Amino acid sequence: MRRAHVGDLEVVRSVLEEASAWLLARGIEQWPARWGDEWIVPALSEGETWLAADGGEVVGTITLQSRDDLVWPGESPVAGYVHRLAVRRGAAGRGADLLTWGEHQVVAAGRTLVRLDCWGGNARLRAYYEAAGYRHVDDVSEHTWTVSRYEKRVG
Repeated sequence: MRRAHVGDLEVVRSVLEEASAWLLARGIEQWPARWGDEWIVPALSEGETWLAADGGEVVGTITLQSRDDLVWPGESPVAGYVHRLAVRRGAAGRGADLLTWGEHQVVAAGRTLVRLDCWGGNARLRAYYEAAGYRHVDDVSEHTWTVSRYEKRVG
């Protein structure tokens, strides 16, 4: 794992768009087909995005944040937030490794709660998070769609 920087914008976008295409081909509208800079650059600039590599090739990305005012308003000094966790199709199955790694980073930052969210209609991803030990907190309306919020105690 290595911290991504602004110069990694296109590789991060490529991983996210590959994951988006895979989801959309299955009728899952979790993410947009094209990722604008406004969704990627701020986290890159803040040093919150990470890249996973295997044999020198980038196979995944994860963003870890100390707050999420959009989906989890109000600061929580005990929570860390996982966003934009994605792996290339050739690395399918490695998402669990990235999620576990992210949980360890949240603990290393002195926090005891990992929070994440997904589109409420993505039953497969919701089951994935629940199988990984995440508890469904609630569903909230965000613009025109429903967001399912999850959290897990760690550390």
